[in-house]
Amino acid sequence: MPEIRYCLGTIAFYKKTIGQVLPTVQEIGFKAIDIWGGSMFSPHISCKFSKREKERIISKARELNIEVPSLQSAFLNKFDDKSEKVRELALKQVKATVDLADELGAKVMQIIPLINEKNFEQVIPYIKECVKYAEKKNIILALENHCGSFSSSVEGAMKICEEISSKNMGIIYEPANLYSG
Repeated sequence: MPEIRYCLGTIAFYKKTIGQVLPTVQEIGFKAIDIWGGSMFSPHISCKFSKREKERIISKARELNIEVPSLQSAFLNKFDDKSEKVRELALKQVKATVDLADELGAKVMQIIPLINEKNFEQVIPYIKECVKYAEKKNIILALENHCGSFSSSVEGAMKICEEISSKNMGIIYEPANLYSG
C-alpha cells in the first residue's frame, strides 16, 4: 500500500513570516509544506526575493527536515490584457515562479488562471507556454478550481486540461472554493 503523506499549506499562516512558520510546522509534526509563494501579494517566498533570502529559507526548511513538494503560486490574471507587453511580462513572471519552484525542489506549482469563455482563446496559448516551460523543469502546473473562473467547474477545468494536453498539467480540486462563489 502506498504511503500517504500530508502537506501543510503555509497560506494558513498568512500573518506570519516564513521564519515563524517553519518551526511551527515542525512542532505540529508536518514533514512537508505547500509554501505560499510566487508572485502573489504577500507570499512567504517570492521570485522577487534575493538569492540569499531564498537560500536562507531553503536552508532552514532542510535544517528542520521539512520538504517543499509544492508551491502555491500565481494568479494568471494578465494573459487577457489588451497590451501584449503586459501579457509578455505576466508570462515572464510565471516562468520566474517556475524557476523558483525548481530551486525549492517543488515538483508541483499551483496556478489559478482567471479564464472565462470570453477570454479562453486568448489565454490558452499563454498557459500552454507556461506548461511547456514547466515541462523543461519537470514541474507539474496544477490548476486550482477557483471561484469566479472557468476552472471553478469540473467541466471548465477539464476543458482547460484537454486544451493544454500535457502530462505536466493537472488539477487541484479545492472543495472550499465551490462555496466561495
